[in-house]
This record gives sequence, structure tokens and C-alpha cells, in this order.
Amino acid sequence: MKLRTRFRALRPAGMLLLCLGIILISVTSLYAQDVNITGKITGTGGTPLPGVSIQVAGTTKGASTGADGQFKLSAPTGSTLKISFIGYLSKEIKVTNANPLHITLEEDVQKLNDVVVVGYGTQKKATLTGAITTVSMAEQEGRPITATHCRVFRVYLPT
Repeated sequence: MKLRTRFRALRPAGMLLLCLGIILISVTSLYAQDVNITGKITGTGGTPLPGVSIQVAGTTKGASTGADGQFKLSAPTGSTLKISFIGYLSKEIKVTNANPLHITLEEDVQKLNDVVVVGYGTQKKATLTGAITTVSMAEQEGRPITATHCRVFRVYLPT
């Protein structure tokens, strides 16, 4: 009889621990749910764009599109995706559960002749400072492929 009374005293504490465990499990499943995002990025003509940069804003997570314009990325729900590609206007999209995404980038009205690609970005030709050189294909004809750097630095080596 004494054994039964001891277990009856533990019964409310056991129920309390069980309820607390269920609450903790449900709260952790709601915290920061990542969504697997897939999609395709195309230009205004419908052609797939290879090498488009997709980055989750405020993080180091990112991806780039393959040759067919397809990408796959994992990001938290509600975060923002920054999509950029040289010669096209950048776009920001909010992450939802809708999959797959089909994103169309519009061409930048700025002429690519006025844009110079430098290290980690692009600049207008007018605002760029530094040494720039161009090598035309007419200068390259009849030269070995390995001598291209000599033409850039205006070094003439005997061939």
C-alpha cells in the first residue's frame, strides 16, 4: 500500500514534465525553418541566364545558376534573395513556400560599352580611374596564344 501512495505522488510531476517536453519540441520546430528553393532565371527573351548570382540578404549563403539557368538554394522563410547579373537590372525577391520560382531579369538600359568590369563589380567608364588597356584581334593574328600578355604590356618579343 505504501508503494501505491508513492507513485500517486509522482503522477502530477510526471504529467508536468511530459507537457513541458511537448511544448519544447513544438517550439524548436517553429524556429528558423529553412525552405529549399529551386527555380530558373531567364532574360526578357526567355533565354536561360548562366552564372547569375543569387544571395540571401544579410548572410553568406548564396548560389549561382547553371548553364540552363537552374538554381537550388536553402534559405529561411521571409528572408530576401538578391539576384544580380552583369548587363541586367538586379532584383530582390521575398522567400515564400512557393516552388519552383521563375524569375525574369530585365536588361539594363546602360550600354555595356560604357561599363567596365573590375575585380568585384562594375563601374562606368567615366568614373573609373587606373590603367586600362585594350588589345584588338587584328594585333593578335599571327601571334602565339601565349604572347597575349606581351601585347598588353607593349613588350615585343621575337617570335
